Order: sequence, then C-alpha cells, then structure tokens
Amino acid sequence: MVVRNISDATIEQVLMLGKSAIIDFWAPWCQPCRHLGPIIEAIAEANPDIEVCKINIEENPKAVLTHKVHSIPVVLFFKDGEIVHRLVGLQSQETLQGIIDKEL
Repeated sequence: MVVRNISDATIEQVLMLGKSAIIDFWAPWCQPCRHLGPIIEAIAEANPDIEVCKINIEENPKAVLTHKVHSIPVVLFFKDGEIVHRLVGLQSQETLQGIIDKEL
C-alpha cells in the first residue's frame, strides 16, 4: 500500500471510509518528521488493510486545529473515524506496529 497525501479537504473522506487509518502530521522543515517518513512507508507496506496518510501541517491548518496537533511529528490512529491512540515524536516501526496490533 502507498502512503496517501491528504489535505483539509480530504481528511474527513478518509475517516468516513470505515477503515482503520493512521495519519502522520508533519512539516518539511521538521527533521524528526523526515526520519519518520520511511517508517510510515514501511508501516503502509506491512498493513495494506489500513489507510496510511500524511498531512502537511503548514498547508492544512484546519486539520491541525480539529485534531489538536500541538507538536510534530504526531501520528494519530483512527478506528471507525475516532482517534484511538496518539503518538508524539519520532517513533520506531516496532512501536507503531505494536499500536496497530493492539488498537486497530
């Protein structure tokens, strides 16, 4: 599965799909965000049944406010359109996969 880039206009569509979803809130100037990028791609490959997305906080302020993103990177885990887990900061693939296995 490919990581999907989403926006303020498309985030709700993703959450309404009824699938489990992971959204990575990031910015191009954020070094930890750039390190997290390949990990998010690996998670997408390992979990094709989950919608894995990235959203640039600089270009999508509405999603940032709606989902109370105060620092980055932050990864939100959604089940049935609701946040079930939130991780802030650079995380390992094992940590992300553990949450997927437990929560989604």
